[in-house]
Amino acid sequence: MKNLIEEYNKEYRSYKNNLYFKLSFLLFVFVAPFIPLAIYFNQSGPFLKTLFWIFASIIFIILLVFLALSFYVSERPMYEFLYKKVIDQVFEDDPTHYEYESFPLTIEFIEKGKLFSKAHSEVVRYRLSYYYLNNRIDIYSFYAYSKTEKSNKPVFNGIYMVLHCNNQSSFEIRTKGKLKYINDQLKKIESNERYEVYRADDNPLPHYANKIFNDLINQYNKHIYISGARKEIHIAIDELYNDLAPKELNEDQLNELKKQISSLVSLGRSIYKSLE
Repeated sequence: MKNLIEEYNKEYRSYKNNLYFKLSFLLFVFVAPFIPLAIYFNQSGPFLKTLFWIFASIIFIILLVFLALSFYVSERPMYEFLYKKVIDQVFEDDPTHYEYESFPLTIEFIEKGKLFSKAHSEVVRYRLSYYYLNNRIDIYSFYAYSKTEKSNKPVFNGIYMVLHCNNQSSFEIRTKGKLKYINDQLKKIESNERYEVYRADDNPLPHYANKIFNDLINQYNKHIYISGARKEIHIAIDELYNDLAPKELNEDQLNELKKQISSLVSLGRSIYKSLE
């Protein structure tokens, strides 16, 4: 892990240097014409004087960005490089095919699972896809904010799983938490102090739905949301793990991260066994 930390630090410096280079080039683009404007400012007409102040403002903003960048610690290299390397280690002795993608732009799973309102703004950190007996399991790490509230506190910050299977039932089981129910195609069939159950009809839930929910709530005691879609089961677990801070990393933190990801991989496969 020590070598991995050194590689990550090198990768991070390269990332920051690339940003500095782009900003420097942008600064040069505006400074080059700004210098003659400044030299001949008194002899310039109204148009050139206006242009002078526009360029001066842009240069000032770029310099402020330079200053902010010197203090800013980005999480992007951590998910683009470090998480990928740790996941490679997790699957080092596992012949299963897997795919990792940082900050994926395609997030149709949120709309299909219907666990989150369209009034939420989501940021997906990564996607990990792997298999159990040729059945794909997708793990997403992301957080979501409410667009309708002024608070910067996320309504969800955790792990989302999609199990591709033969499910044909539409249902939801939701602990009572920060996420409000939004699927108007289902109706409430059960409610208690801890959770609510929704179905498209009055038929009982599939046996595996109750088992998955009870196993997860007993194991994690977190806010848990489960939905059934055509050929998919969606599971969202809030505040499951704390993400690494993208600075001051040490070997213990990376070993813990590897342990957490290994447990998520095992969890996905364990849940899949409940479907059999």
